[in-house]
Amino acid sequence: MFLGLGASEKLNEGAAGGGWGNYEERSARLVEAVEIIRRLWTGEHVKLDGRFWDVDGMLYDPPPSSIPIYIAAGGPKSARVAGIHGDGMITGASSLKTDNKLKEAWAGGLREADKDTSGGALMVEHWAFVGDDEEARDAARKWRFIPRAWEHGYFDNVSPAEIESRAESDVDLEDVLKDWTVSAEPEPHIEAIQELGELGATHVAVHVATTSQSKAVDFFGNKVLPALRGA
Repeated sequence: MFLGLGASEKLNEGAAGGGWGNYEERSARLVEAVEIIRRLWTGEHVKLDGRFWDVDGMLYDPPPSSIPIYIAAGGPKSARVAGIHGDGMITGASSLKTDNKLKEAWAGGLREADKDTSGGALMVEHWAFVGDDEEARDAARKWRFIPRAWEHGYFDNVSPAEIESRAESDVDLEDVLKDWTVSAEPEPHIEAIQELGELGATHVAVHVATTSQSKAVDFFGNKVLPALRGA
C-alpha cells in the first residue's frame, strides 16, 4: 500500500471549489501536506500553525507502520520535490522515455535529502490497449487530450467539455496512439513493460483505455504477468 500525492490540476481543484494557485503555491501546499500527514501517522498529538493549514489534533487509529508516499511528477520541478519529500515518484512512460532531466532532478532531490540515489520506488503509468488498431482509435477519442495534457488550456482548465473540444481540433488520434502499446497478442505488451523496467521503473501501472476491463484484466493476468515473472 502507498499514498500517491501531487500538485493537483484545475479540473479537480477548480470543480471542487478549492481554488487554483500557481505552481509555486501548489507545490508548497503539497510539501506542507506531506509533513502534516507523516506527523499525524505517528499517532502523536500534532499542533502546527502552517502557511496553509493549522492543525491541532491527532489520529486515534494510526497505521501500524509507515506508509510510503509517492509523489507525482510530470517535469523536473516536481521530480525534485518527489526526491526530497517522497518515498517514490510517479510519472508517465512518455516522460520517463523522453525527458532526461526528469530522473536527473529526482536523483538531485534524493541527494539533497541525503537519500540513497540508487533506491526509491519509481511508478510509471503505461498506456495499453488489448485489441486491434481500429478498436484502439475508437477508445483513443475519449483520451484525445493526453498528448497535450500539460499545456496551457488543458491541465489548468476546469471544463471537461472545453478540454474535449480543444483536443478534437488540436490533437490527431495518431498522436494519442503513438504512446500506447496496441496489440491483441501478449508479446508487445511484455516487451513494453520490460523496457520500462530497464529504464528504472520498479512499478508499472497499466492504464487500459477500454470499456472491456474484465477482458483486459484476464489478458494481463493470464498472458502477460506470468511471462514477466519468468523474466
